Amino acid sequence: MKLSGRRTIVSILLLSTMFAASAGIAVPASAATTAEVRAERRMMYLINYARTHANRQGLRYSAALTTVATRQAVLMARRGTIFHTSNLAYALRYLQWTLAGENVGMGPSMDLLHQAFMRSPEHRRNNLEPRFHRMGVGVVWKNGIAFIAVEFAS
Repeated sequence: MKLSGRRTIVSILLLSTMFAASAGIAVPASAATTAEVRAERRMMYLINYARTHANRQGLRYSAALTTVATRQAVLMARRGTIFHTSNLAYALRYLQWTLAGENVGMGPSMDLLHQAFMRSPEHRRNNLEPRFHRMGVGVVWKNGIAFIAVEFAS
């Protein structure tokens, strides 16, 4: 999808889910638990590890992208399903960017989610996109299932 001027959003495919979760979670985006922070760091590590092995530059952590990702993870956990940010360009309106993308998923661990992302051509493309320089990860655990959003930007 082309946006005004040079801004472009990379289209991605929803990660298929094999887990069902009940709706309703009351965790505000700013109240990440230790387990959620650990999971976010693990996913960032896994993505950068894959990038290194694909001769790509590692992505820098972005607090602003993490805020957007965490809001999305909270919404997905509340609804018990995964879906993309309805208007990613609007969600990123306060950031400087020219290219952006989003991966979303749900699953029992960061390692299994990362494997699923890397097996999906669209998600893999986002993980390895050489024009991306920053990322933010949001994770919300609900009933043993992680709801995750990964935001990428140039």
